[in-house]
Amino acid sequence: MLALALFNAALLAGCGQSPRSLATRYLADLQEFNYPACYATLTDEDRAARPLKQFITEIPLAPDVDPIWFRAILFSTRYEVGQPQVNGERAVVPVKVTMPDLTLWERMIDAKAGPQDSLNAAADKSLDSDSYPKLAFEDALLMVKQQHQWRVVADFARRDLIRDSNREAVGIYHKLDYPKAAAAYDLRPHQQCRRPRHRRGAADGELLFGSRRPAKAPLPGES
Repeated sequence: MLALALFNAALLAGCGQSPRSLATRYLADLQEFNYPACYATLTDEDRAARPLKQFITEIPLAPDVDPIWFRAILFSTRYEVGQPQVNGERAVVPVKVTMPDLTLWERMIDAKAGPQDSLNAAADKSLDSDSYPKLAFEDALLMVKQQHQWRVVADFARRDLIRDSNREAVGIYHKLDYPKAAAAYDLRPHQQCRRPRHRRGAADGELLFGSRRPAKAPLPGES
């Protein structure tokens, strides 16, 4: 009931907002863990494609880290909303994201840690002292107008299509039909925004920060 009340309040609060003010509000709600408010800004199609419980496993512009680190990394992430580019009932709101450089940071912690040192404790200390490498990149929130209100486009249907197409291309590759696999990969729908991912090969061992998906982001009150 509380989530429903927050969702309805967010819908009312969204009325009449400009693309830039909606982006600012969305990012503020994200950093306050107000997921129902973020969810309420989505298009009708995206909310039909994802219930709230599934949405919090793939929140647009949220850090892609393990749930243990989600809060800390999100608190250390800075979002700068730029000037929207509006074309009729569509808008692109640029967002500059500055966050910990997870790959470099993990390697620095690994290099400095002794055999008895806790990597988690070292990461916590680095966060507290703001002594971690930072990564800045450009991203964006895409928006459309629906019922005279601006809505955030997550485009979950296209994401699903990209995922399924990629799985098909990998399957063709393992059948050693390389030209067909390359063609299947090249024909995937274009992703409009690409964000850095924290990924390492299996040979690198266990990830310190991991990947947040498919586990959900922590709810308020959860540790």
